[in-house]
Amino acid sequence: MEPIPETYRYDVFLSFRGGDTRDNFTSHLHGALKRNNFHVFHDTSLRPGSMIGDQLLECIRQSRIFVVLFSTNYADSKWCLKELDHMMRCVDMKAEHHIILPVFLNVKQSDVGSQRGSYEEAFTHHETRFSQEKVKNWREALRRAGELHGLHLQNDANGSSGRDHEALKDQIVEKVRRLLHRSLDVNEARMPLVGIKSRIQDLISMLEPSCDDVRVVAICGPEVWIC
Repeated sequence: MEPIPETYRYDVFLSFRGGDTRDNFTSHLHGALKRNNFHVFHDTSLRPGSMIGDQLLECIRQSRIFVVLFSTNYADSKWCLKELDHMMRCVDMKAEHHIILPVFLNVKQSDVGSQRGSYEEAFTHHETRFSQEKVKNWREALRRAGELHGLHLQNDANGSSGRDHEALKDQIVEKVRRLLHRSLDVNEARMPLVGIKSRIQDLISMLEPSCDDVRVVAICGPEVWIC
């Protein structure tokens, strides 16, 4: 697996089962995130004619927050499971930079983590088609996702009506905003700006903290005015 980049192309990577949510919840969430000025990877962002598999995995590596929309048939898709497994590997390599936000859409978190219900049916099929190691990795990725704090359509939005979908969408947008802000704070703490300390000290001295007057600082490019 290639190293995780220090800078990211996307704020959010959306992982979802197209047949379940593409034309309803996912499309509305994608629009809401874009309206809030988040740079979002959605599979419509793929270049025509590109190697979809390799490009998808590269876009995961270049994303800060992974929003995983677990729906009834999410585990049916080998690509959804491959995406989730890759996200977990990214988190393992740099946990302080990548964040997974699971969203459970009319599916129980416990069923996702333990692969019960429709998820159990999906794996019964996968075990006849894919290697034991690959299936084991997918199960482990789902188990770990089931242990994460996430958002639930039924629990956090009180049901599954259109109004409840709208409420959950707003909750996701706000959660992404807070997670992204926290992630940026961590990075700044780990990689402080070089050569800025002396300039901050100069600014503090100009403000004269011991003075009781109210002062205003105006910063425009390299110029600073103290009023």
